[in-house]
Amino acid sequence: MFINHAHSEESGKLVERLAASLTGLGHQVLLGSNNKPTSLDVTKQQMAREMAGADTIILVVDKLNSLRLLGINEEKIDESVKIARLQGMLIYDLLYDVKTATRLLPIIFTGVGTPEHLPIGFKSSRYIELSTSLKEDEMKKLHDRIQGVNPCPPPALGRELV
Repeated sequence: MFINHAHSEESGKLVERLAASLTGLGHQVLLGSNNKPTSLDVTKQQMAREMAGADTIILVVDKLNSLRLLGINEEKIDESVKIARLQGMLIYDLLYDVKTATRLLPIIFTGVGTPEHLPIGFKSSRYIELSTSLKEDEMKKLHDRIQGVNPCPPPALGRELV
């Protein structure tokens, strides 16, 4: 599982807790652009491998991440912004690839992000809203969604014979 986020102080702590909770549920979690590679080319190759190998790619939606993914409204362009833009390009490539689009899962933390912060292309996507306290029932729903468990099981086929 690959988690893309803005690496801001606010979202960073939440994402670390989210990663720890998901790890506790048995998922292997990679956080986007944690390490400092030697060049952006190496970073792009590394992220492409990590995303391609991930069964699920979680996009933590907030204003800063949305802007960084689009590459706009940046006051200061530094390595983290360039890396976020690369992640954004890779995520959009995956979004428009029919085989991988279902692996993308937007998450919005209540009070941190809003549906308006969903990047273009994700506006029609189903997203999961989590409280900043990461309640147990929310984590169960997230785990079930990642595992592909339908929250509403289909009704039984046929009718009972009396």
